[in-house]
Amino acid sequence: MWALGMVLASVYFGNYPFPSETEYETIRAMVQIFGLPEAEVLHKAKNKAAFFTRDNSNWRLCTPEEYTETTGEQVEIKNHEESEAMKLIEDLDPDENNLIKFYECFSYKNVVCLVYDILDECLCDCLEDDDPTDLCNIRAIALQMFQALHALKSVGVVHGDIKLDNIMFAEEESLRIKLIDFGFAMKAKNLLKGTNIQVTPFRAPEVLLGLPLDESIDMWGLGVVLASLYYGNYPFPCETEYETIRAMVQIFGLPEEDLLNHLRLFLRLFPRPPRGRRPMIIILQVQFPPCTPMCRSVLGQDTEPHLASGGRLVSVFSSRAATSV
Repeated sequence: MWALGMVLASVYFGNYPFPSETEYETIRAMVQIFGLPEAEVLHKAKNKAAFFTRDNSNWRLCTPEEYTETTGEQVEIKNHEESEAMKLIEDLDPDENNLIKFYECFSYKNVVCLVYDILDECLCDCLEDDDPTDLCNIRAIALQMFQALHALKSVGVVHGDIKLDNIMFAEEESLRIKLIDFGFAMKAKNLLKGTNIQVTPFRAPEVLLGLPLDESIDMWGLGVVLASLYYGNYPFPCETEYETIRAMVQIFGLPEEDLLNHLRLFLRLFPRPPRGRRPMIIILQVQFPPCTPMCRSVLGQDTEPHLASGGRLVSVFSSRAATSV
């Protein structure tokens, strides 16, 4: 009956109702929703020591550290990570730099709670009808995001998850936006080659191909956000990494040879031809509108230096392509 309840809840919500990375996270979510099990139930539970402990005579859920000490299994709680990440940008003015304002972090019944600004809807709501966003509105969003990314770069921080969901309007009927969700933020110097970061539609080619990473992956993510708003849909297919790379090659051309020699996915995505034969790449003729005219019309000539100082939207492909985007 519990399993049936899970099935029905999953169908209703479109996702599993509880996290499932570790047993601790599952139990923790259940306790958060339903409360602690009855004392007589815990008394009979064989594995209670891993998840529950007593303070005097009262039962409580173990902390992640206590669970790890008992079982040896590491547990990462996203909210805790995000509260630590917010310390990376604590010296930045959130209003001046269009960043979410973080007030405090506290624990309630062993649940990490973060207190932020109250904001309105996110940019993904703009794509619900697959209608393009007005160009003037896109320009306003772009300039505010350039300021946000410039501020992050000034303190050496990579956001790591730039996407439509993480850019929110500050209030209804306003173009004032805030960049949110710093759960994956880190210092750029700690961003290792091969790090699995960013969600697929907004994933930079450096991430897909295993190249060295820096703040420019955030600029790529912003470019995809702006293109998505302009066209009313994602500019690249995202069902598989191959389809994403194939579309990028169709638009921008092949990466330079010296980059291909260092790609971890080189043999899988760009196989070398037998000696003596010319290379051939077979690409399905799916037409994706190029991003260059859109970005130029959004940014205008006077805003191009923002790209040079903040990163590159097209960073690993041939210089023969539209590298100014």
